[in-house]
Amino acid sequence: MTPTSWPRGLVVAQSVAALLIAGIVGGVVGSLITTKSSGSATSPTACQVSEVAAKVLPAVVTIAVSGSGGSGTGSGVIIDRNGTVVTNNHVIAAGADGGRIEATLDDGSQRSAELIGRDPATDIAVLRLQGVAACRPSHGVTPTG
Repeated sequence: MTPTSWPRGLVVAQSVAALLIAGIVGGVVGSLITTKSSGSATSPTACQVSEVAAKVLPAVVTIAVSGSGGSGTGSGVIIDRNGTVVTNNHVIAAGADGGRIEATLDDGSQRSAELIGRDPATDIAVLRLQGVAACRPSHGVTPTG
């Protein structure tokens, strides 16, 4: 099945799942930062921004695209250990029709990425990193203590 022939429902379902994960992570981070700044900590150990960043940033990738439609860069989030990445369609649009899509991981390594599906109407795209044994996906942040 080619990326453009994937059922729209599958791409939308994957995108919704990724957005839910991102929303949960964002909500937890926001809540922890608010709790820290208001001084009303609900646990003995208050959240430090650096701790949150250390847990979330390894799942963020930088995406570089080039193709007949031009070139561009953007970011995405790894959502599973197989290297599935959710990004915006406008980030990969220039390389969507046979162009080159590459991702730079948090450790600086670069990987080619395959376009799995995209939906220009909702500005969502799903990629799969090539040549990775296991990735560190985005996950919720749980305070310790």
